[in-house]
Amino acid sequence: MGRDRAAGPDDGMTDRVEVLGVPALKRNFAACAREVERETADATARSAAKIRAATASEQPVLSGRLRSSVKVDQVRGGHTVTLGAGLPYAPWIEFGGSRGRPFVSGGRTLQPALESNENAVVEEVDRTVDKVTGKYSA
Repeated sequence: MGRDRAAGPDDGMTDRVEVLGVPALKRNFAACAREVERETADATARSAAKIRAATASEQPVLSGRLRSSVKVDQVRGGHTVTLGAGLPYAPWIEFGGSRGRPFVSGGRTLQPALESNENAVVEEVDRTVDKVTGKYSA
C-alpha cells in the first residue's frame, strides 16, 4: 500500500491511497468459499450418517424393511435423512395416531435422533469452517 500527497482543494494537498493485491485477495476469498462449501458438505454428510444410524437402530424389526429404509440423501445445501419411503406402515410406526398407538407429533425415532445429535452437528460444521478459514488467515 502506498501513500502520496497531491494538491487538493483545502490545503493545496490531498491524500491518495493505493491498495495493492486486490486481485489476489479476491482469488483467495473465492478459493476459501469453494473449500468451505466442499468441506462443510462432507461434514454434513458425516453428521447425517450418524443421525441415520441412530434412527435405524431404534426401528422395530420384523422384516427389516423399515430399518433399511432409513436413508441419507444429498440435497442442495446439505443432506437429509428419510425414513419409510414406499412403506405404507412407516408413518404409523413413527408417529402413531390410531389403533392403540398414541400420536407422537415429533415422531419416535428420527426427530429424537436429530435432537440428540444437534450439538455435535453444529460443532462439526463449526470446526470444519474454522479449519478451512484458518488456512486463509494471515
